[in-house]
Amino acid sequence: MAEPYWPEDRSEVELEMLRRQLHEAVGHDPARLSDDSVLPLSRRLDALILEVQKRKMRTSSTMSGPRSVGD
Repeated sequence: MAEPYWPEDRSEVELEMLRRQLHEAVGHDPARLSDDSVLPLSRRLDALILEVQKRKMRTSSTMSGPRSVGD
């Protein structure tokens, strides 16, 4: 049995919510991606994806930062 998914922060919760809303708004018609009602949702999702990725990159770079000679 798979373990439940627990997002690390509110951004990831919002990301998943927006992703679902976008899927519902577009349905099976990719042409709807350029619909006026879908574009703001798509743009917000894009911005949030970048925000989460940048945060993860900063976190991973600080966790694997410079090490002392004795490490």
